[in-house]
Parts: sequence; C-alpha cells; structure tokens
Amino acid sequence: MNKTIKTLLLTIILINLASIIPANGIEHTISTKDIDTKENGEQKEWTMMFYFNGDNNLENMIEQWKIHFLKVRSDENVNLIFQYDPKESYMEQEGVFRCYVNETNKVNIKELLPEQNMADPETLIDFFNWGKTNYPANRYLLCLLGHGCGWRNGFMLDETNDNDYLSITELKNAMTEIKNSLGRKIDIAIIESCQMGQTEVYYQIKDTVEYCISSEALLPDRGYPYHMFIDEFKDNLQMTNEEAAYTIIERSYYYYKGSGIPLTIAAIDIDKFSTDLKNEIDDFAETLRNNVKEYKKQIKTALENTQKFNGLQGYELYYNDLYDFALNINEEIQDLEINQAANELMNAITETVILTKDNGFRANGLSIYIPDKKANYQNEYDELDFSIDSFWDEYIKTYVNTAKTINLPNILSLEIFENIRIIIQKIITNLLQFQ
Repeated sequence: MNKTIKTLLLTIILINLASIIPANGIEHTISTKDIDTKENGEQKEWTMMFYFNGDNNLENMIEQWKIHFLKVRSDENVNLIFQYDPKESYMEQEGVFRCYVNETNKVNIKELLPEQNMADPETLIDFFNWGKTNYPANRYLLCLLGHGCGWRNGFMLDETNDNDYLSITELKNAMTEIKNSLGRKIDIAIIESCQMGQTEVYYQIKDTVEYCISSEALLPDRGYPYHMFIDEFKDNLQMTNEEAAYTIIERSYYYYKGSGIPLTIAAIDIDKFSTDLKNEIDDFAETLRNNVKEYKKQIKTALENTQKFNGLQGYELYYNDLYDFALNINEEIQDLEINQAANELMNAITETVILTKDNGFRANGLSIYIPDKKANYQNEYDELDFSIDSFWDEYIKTYVNTAKTINLPNILSLEIFENIRIIIQKIITNLLQFQ
C-alpha cells in the first residue's frame, strides 16, 4: 500500500474518531467547523423535523433534551433534522443552527442563520420548507419545542424578540401554509410545550395534520425520549401513522413510569376530532346550557371536582379535563337527557384519543376552558375557531352569567328590618347611659 493511500485512510479514520465522545459515542456539542452545505435529495420513508426554541429560560433544558435526540441517527430510511435558536450560544458563533444528524451521530450544520424570531410563523414555515426540499420523504413528523400555556398565551415565547409568542391563530396559519406547500396534511405533529393538549388548540389546526401529540399539564424537564420511539420507527417502517403516534405515547410513558415525575401525554386522531367529537361537544354544551338554571349547584360541584391543569405556582388557568368533567356531571345530575349527552361525549373522546397516559393525574387526553365565574372569562376566547364554530362558549357564558335568583322585595324588607334593629339598639344604649 503506497504512502498516499495510507495517509488518506488514516485521515478518514481520524475524522470519524473525532466525531465520537468516549463516554457514549454521541457528540453533544456543535462546532461551526462542522458546517456542511451539501444537500441530501434522496427520498426516504420519514423526515423528522425538530424546531427547538431556546430563546428563553428553556435553553439549559433544551441542551438536556438534545441528549435524547443525539442518541439516534439518520439512516437510509429516516432523516433527522433540527433548527435550534439558543438565547446565549453554546457554539463558537451566535445564530440559528439548521442541522442534520448524520449516520454516525455527528451533527452537520447545514445552515447558520442570523438571529430569528422563533415565534414568527414565517420562521416555522421557512424551516419546514427547507427540510422538505432538502430531505424529502414519504412521511413527515414535525416537533415544536418551546414554552407553552394553552390557547390563552400561545407558545414559543421568544425573549430576544420583544417577548413575542406564537398565538394558536398564527400556528393555524403556519400549519395551513405548510400543508399547502406539502400538498397534504402533516403525518404527525408533536407540540412539546406545556398545556397545549387542549380542545381549542387541536381544533385550530384540525385541517393541517393527521395525528397530534401534546400534554394537558406542565411538561417534565426531561422532555420526551426521542431515542426510544425513533429507533422503533426505524425497526418497523410499515407501521401506520396511528401506530407511530401510539408508539410515541407508550415509550414516553414507560420512560417516566416509576420516576414520580408528573406526566400527561396523549395522541389525538384529528380527523375524528373535527367531526364526531366536535358534534358531541356541541350536544353536551347545548344540553347543559338549557338546564343551567335548574342544575346550577350540581354543575358547580362537578366542575370543582374535575381534574384541573394549572400553571406555574398553581396559577389558575381554568383548564379542565373534558372527559372528567362529563363524568362528574353524570355523578352529580340524574337527568336522562344530560346523562345521555355526557355518555356520548365520553365515548367520542375515547374514540378520538387513540392513547393517553399519565402519572399523577386523572388525565384523559383533552382539556378544555371552563371558567368558574364571569370575572374569569377571557373575551379573547370568542376569537378562536372553536368558539366561533361550536356552542361551547355560549354554554360558558350562560353558566357564568347565571346567578341565584333573589326576590328584590325581600332584600328591601331585610334592609328595613336591619335599619330598625340598628335604631332600636342605639335607643337602648342611650337609655342605659341615663340609668
């Protein structure tokens, strides 16, 4: 073997060794020296896109979550790509990194962008189109990772861009553009953000994705174990989208099982959600609305007993598990029409939620907004697609505006008697002073 060939082989070996960390064979840092502008146009079975927003106090957590991600690698059937925007860069250069995890776990930086607003829908659209163009596949999984707070405050908080956030209306617009660009619905979306597993959120994106995965509660710091379900995708390329979504839930649950860490995670069949479930919610809402005055006390008790999903430090958001609320309604009210509507709603939820798992909650896959009084109703709720298309907001308004009926003449009589009592008390006090 001549000297030139030996030198070439040695160089190749050293390059491959340089991409490996002895502890676990995974590179956890990214260097701008790894920038690779080559595009891979080979069509595979899956392209999995991860949109990591670290422009907030999640940056350190995302560095930990990336450890799961970097335990897996692309292969001949699966592309793994991500866009990462750190608040304070761990890399050699500031910016937003578009990366491909290659077949040896090495992170290849495909593009280094200037600072991006990760809460801007156009940033998300641009990332997806970049991934679709350079890493085409038969099926696409899109994971959105950042701060979340349900429909009220949106998600993807970006502190370096005036604390902007992606509203769920903007999410709908972005996902619609992505669907139009793709020419069909996204196969699976994972919204890896706190409290985004909501009826209102899923309904907003109902026309853009086949299956969606998220959490009713706050997310654990460790995030979801990507390595566990991605490897299963590779081992079983024939699994359907429903089976793939099911696998994500199972593996995430078993990763946390026995840890004592609270968790809720569910996979939703969006097609069933937008038809069967929406109709049953309407029937349930209209039935309750028509009977609010008669069963006000029982509805209040049912709501108080329903599993709630509050914010940090227990901040009340009025997010309630929908199935649990219907179940409690049946326990508190004995009315054939109401019971039937509640049962049909629970059956529809069971059909729509293909799998739900939890540690420490009575979570059934879908939360919904139910404020307990008028002062807690947010007028922005009226602008959501779910409010516009359903009877749910009409039910809420009827419930929070219904007060106990009080007879006005009785109030006047009580006031008169109270005044008389005070006058008599003063007279008696004055008389006693003269004794």
